[in-house]
Amino acid sequence: DGKLIDTLPASVRRGINHVYWSMRAPPPRVPKAAQIAFSSTQGPRVPPGDYTVRMTKDKDVFDTTIHVGLDRRVSFTAADRQAQYDAALKVRDIFGDMSTLADKINAVRAQASAKAQKLDAGVALRKQLEALDAKAHGVSIGPHRVGAPRAG
Repeated sequence: DGKLIDTLPASVRRGINHVYWSMRAPPPRVPKAAQIAFSSTQGPRVPPGDYTVRMTKDKDVFDTTIHVGLDRRVSFTAADRQAQYDAALKVRDIFGDMSTLADKINAVRAQASAKAQKLDAGVALRKQLEALDAKAHGVSIGPHRVGAPRAG
């Protein structure tokens, strides 16, 4: 479809060099400190089709086409494989959005905590910042529960 799937690093060695393509889309972005979820370290395999490979050296550009096919031993169709790939990309993108949101929440928590620590204990703004940090973390404040319930 004319979309860039992957960029492979080249060697700086002189002579013939080999570059290997895993035939996979990029993996999902995962939140920091998250456990590896199944195969989140690698993206989904590309569906069958023709792919353009482009090599660039200085100002010279070389293109060729390779064909990726289905393994003859599989029992699913190319359309089934395409549907699975499309679904995997949607899940990958949702996981990336979740990771971005987790990063933003953690940044708000860190900023609120840092600003609160600089204020005296009785200052109303400090209490508000501590409440914001706690709400973003999902812990109890006084008799009321805020945020998501915690396990354990």
